[in-house]
Amino acid sequence: MRHLSYLLLFLFAMLSGGCSKDDDMPQDLVGTWQCVGFGERNNAEIKAVEPQDCTSCYVLEIKENGDISGATTTNSFSGKISYKSQSIKIVDILITKVGEKGDGYIYFDRFLETNSYIRTLNDLQLFYEDNSYLLYKRITP
Repeated sequence: MRHLSYLLLFLFAMLSGGCSKDDDMPQDLVGTWQCVGFGERNNAEIKAVEPQDCTSCYVLEIKENGDISGATTTNSFSGKISYKSQSIKIVDILITKVGEKGDGYIYFDRFLETNSYIRTLNDLQLFYEDNSYLLYKRITP
């Protein structure tokens, strides 16, 4: 009976341990970002998203709790980012993909495939394949 009590105590401690620091949303991701193009690792050339002159298109806001919201070319979306040790995944997304212009459909399909990121001083690269990413510039902290 004593061994069973220790086992139950151990299991309870393991299950109720809470989130580790690796699971907390990194502060350098929090803020508002705008996608400016499609990039490839080891290639400095960025293919600009179309339309380029739209200041309200391709916007992504990331909150401390992992909630996200944003806009494509004609639609808005909301959802959540699941984060763990440099890996991120877009989950629980709500959007109507209707009437996109330019690269709207391609952008959002790639956005949904996001699986990791690299953060530099003012840039955010959301990788949707091993070598391909969406390049974002920070709008607000």
